[in-house]
Amino acid sequence: PVGDRFTDPAIRALSWRGRLVTLGFAAGEIPKIPINLLLLKEASIVGAALREANMNDPFGSLRERDELVELHSKGLIHPLVSKIIRMQDAPEAFELIQKRRAHGKIVLITEAYEKKYGSTLSRL
Repeated sequence: PVGDRFTDPAIRALSWRGRLVTLGFAAGEIPKIPINLLLLKEASIVGAALREANMNDPFGSLRERDELVELHSKGLIHPLVSKIIRMQDAPEAFELIQKRRAHGKIVLITEAYEKKYGSTLSRL
């Protein structure tokens, strides 16, 4: 969820000792967190802010990214990607998101990326 009115239902959907990871809030009101729900479920909320992590712990941030890349390259994690789109076609990505047609990440790639790693457009 992206915050606002989705936060409360997300917290209520947590299982025993579940964890809600927040990556920022896209729009709307900053949610009021019902702390009693966290207590009853022994649940937690963790804030994740990439920019702040890079500023405050650049080496730790780089290590975490390297670990993720390694897990992905070994086939141990499989991010859900709806579509890979060239940067010059970015309006298409926004349209997919606005019309709620994205069922995973929309990945934008640059020309430089394609030159270095090859085309990934056909991998889905």
